[in-house]
Amino acid sequence: MKTYQFAHWLKGLMMGAGSELNRAQVDEIAKTLAHVDPDPDEPEEAKAKAWLEKRIKAIVDAPNEEREALLCKRLHRDLANDFAKHEAANDD
Repeated sequence: MKTYQFAHWLKGLMMGAGSELNRAQVDEIAKTLAHVDPDPDEPEEAKAKAWLEKRIKAIVDAPNEEREALLCKRLHRDLANDFAKHEAANDD
């Protein structure tokens, strides 16, 4: 799976979950992200994967459920905003 495919899948998952994920889901997302291979022909994919890894790690390492929920909501918002721009750019 490529980075943008993963991000699109994660965005859909979070839309279905109302941007609230439980600990087991976050752990599975982190495991899945470890298997994502950025497209070598798309230099922005490596940056996107690093960004996703940082955001997912922050959720995994959150000190309490309130902080975890806030970080999930922010990730959902950012995925919707950033990847909506990316998807629109590919509609040409």
